[in-house]
This record gives sequence, structure tokens and C-alpha cells, in this order.
Amino acid sequence: MKNINLPITSNKLQFLQKTGVPHIAYFTNSSTTIKLIEQDITYFLAPNFLKKSDLGFVKRVKDFAKTTGLPETGITSSDITYFRFNEIEGDREDVVEIDVNKAYWQLAYQNGYLPQHLYEQGLNTDKVGKLTRLVALGSLASKKKVFQFDGKNYHFIGYKFDPVLRSYFFKVSYDLDIIMNEIFNQIGERALFYWFDAFFVSKEVAGYIEREIQRYGLGVKRQEIKEVKKIHSNNFDYLKISDNHKGAPRIRTFALPNLEAQIQFIQQYAI
Repeated sequence: MKNINLPITSNKLQFLQKTGVPHIAYFTNSSTTIKLIEQDITYFLAPNFLKKSDLGFVKRVKDFAKTTGLPETGITSSDITYFRFNEIEGDREDVVEIDVNKAYWQLAYQNGYLPQHLYEQGLNTDKVGKLTRLVALGSLASKKKVFQFDGKNYHFIGYKFDPVLRSYFFKVSYDLDIIMNEIFNQIGERALFYWFDAFFVSKEVAGYIEREIQRYGLGVKRQEIKEVKKIHSNNFDYLKISDNHKGAPRIRTFALPNLEAQIQFIQQYAI
């Protein structure tokens, strides 16, 4: 089997269509795999930031996970909260962001989904970047949409995924969510919200949160926040968070959950 890596921007798929070459295409949210039917060749199209060494690292992580022998966890994305908000009134300037540093990577190791040598390689940021780590863990949950091209038309074959590996990925997210929820409950109204692996809280509880995160064997990283503004637009509430990231001003926007407004918005376009 000849394997060829190409950038995600490659026009290889369009070329195969125009020239009528039969193939099977596997699509995920971030990559495309093309297997030729009449030749022993596979093309893998991935984001440009992934070098050949990165792709090799991603493969080694997934290959190891297949050999752990650990059972399917039964956890799915519906079991995970991902974010929680407290009632937020007005603008704030007393807020700090506390990130669980390399949270998913550390929890994957604690669960036995990573061997020590790959875990340590992933922590070496000179060799393995943050996005590569995320892609490596995300590959466990990849769900591929499969099409077969007969030389003229595409035919949908179905979905391809590994339910056991997929459950490992969600187990890691679930473990982090349990930790985030427990700490969030402890600090009450002094927390504005958490979003995946980051708390946005008043400065007075920042030290406490850092100690609690470290108690779970996880690392922390603090980011000063310049301002949190609450914005109301089109019946929805948003938080606009201003800070500096790597020496440059940055603005991030988070939509506050509002089920009633969402229903009203949808009803406007209902037939």
C-alpha cells in the first residue's frame, strides 16, 4: 500500500472525479482519506499545520489506544455538560481566566489511553504542538462519512467509526466535566462561567481554583482579563471578553444560554 500525504487544500479529489478514477472517500470534520479501488494507493488530506512527523504522532496515539484492551465506557457526548453559566449582571473588570493546562492530554494518560513515552512526547511543545495533541485525541472519536465513486457518481456507503475508541474520547471529556462542575459548585456566584477547560471567575477565588485543579493532578494556567461586557442583541445575550494573547489584543465572544429566545428565534422561520 502506497500512502501519500497531501494538504487539505489539495484538488486531488476533484482531479479523480474529472478523470473518472473509481475510489472510496472518507470524510471527517478535519480530514479526507481517498482510497483508489483499482490501485493500491491511499491519499490522506490533512490541515497544513500537520507535518509528516505530526501525522505519525497522531497515528501512534490511535494505534496504542486500540491495544489497551480497556472496555467501552458507554459514555457519549450527551453525558457531558461542556459549559455552565451563572447569572451575570452588567460589565466586569475583576475577572481572571483559569485554564486546566493540557487537561485532555493529562486525563487521557490517567485513564490509560496513552503510554508514558507518548504522553511525555506530547508535553514537549518543541516537538508536538497543542493542535497536534488535540487532533491525536480527536482521532479516537473520528466518525467518517463514507462515499464510493464508481467513475461517474458518488454513492453513500455509511459511517465508519470505532465505538470503543470513541467512548475513550468522551470518557476523557466526561472526567474533566465532573472536575469543572465540582469546583464550579464550590465557588458559587464568584464564578461567571466555565467553558470546556477554562474557568472565568472573580480574582478573589483564582488561587483557590488553581489549588483545587492541582489536587486532581492537573496543571493550571492563569490569563488576566481586561474586561467582560454583557451585550444584548436580537433577543440573545453575549459576553465579550477582552484580554491580551501573546502580546496582542484579543476579543472572544460567548453566547449565554437562553432557551426561550432560541425557541422564539426558530419560530420566526417556521413554515
